[in-house]
Amino acid sequence: MSTTSTGTITGTITGTTDASVTASSARPRRARVRRSIGAAVGAAFGSLAVAAPVAAHPGHGESTSWGVLDGLLHPILGLDHLLTIVAVGVVAALAASMGGRRSPWTIPLAFLVGMMSGGIGGLLWGERTGVELLIAASVVVLGVLVAAASRLHHLWMPALMVGVGALHGQAHGAEIPVGAARGGYVAGFLVATAGLLVVGTAAGLGLRRAPVLRIAAGSVMSVAGAWMLLGA
Repeated sequence: MSTTSTGTITGTITGTTDASVTASSARPRRARVRRSIGAAVGAAFGSLAVAAPVAAHPGHGESTSWGVLDGLLHPILGLDHLLTIVAVGVVAALAASMGGRRSPWTIPLAFLVGMMSGGIGGLLWGERTGVELLIAASVVVLGVLVAAASRLHHLWMPALMVGVGALHGQAHGAEIPVGAARGGYVAGFLVATAGLLVVGTAAGLGLRRAPVLRIAAGSVMSVAGAWMLLGA
């Protein structure tokens, strides 16, 4: 057999083998994508199922824990608050992956500052008209930011987070239970918020390596926010 024929046969076998390996390695990736999309769709229906009753923030009767437990539970029991705070952590992780000169904690710290100032305002002046509508809109916006993951390291991001945090803080302060100590209540929801921000940041670190899942998660959040807008 000539050298040319041998090379042709070898090249054919090698090419076939490489194609088989490529196809076999692509199948697990497609399976992961399908599982991610399926999980996202399931989460979307779950979010829609609980959004309306949870967003009403139940459990704001008379306080029995000097306000601390009430403050801790408020960001967790309200789906709008829960989604927003976790999403802020995700955005912080995504922004850090884009570089920039600011600390990756600038975004969550800005949110906490806004939360504190809004919470004090809510304690002093009570509920303001249109806040729940703006909170639902913030859920949609943050979902879009997570899905798009672009320009998150720009200077306007901390300013946006201060504003979003102030909205959520105002709702926290206005819904303080009867008899709750203001200091304990504020401390409780700030601690819960900080913990959820850490959870969101950890989730964002994983989503940086899973763009399909990131887009699905952001889309689910936007859908949940739109549902809340309809009921606000």
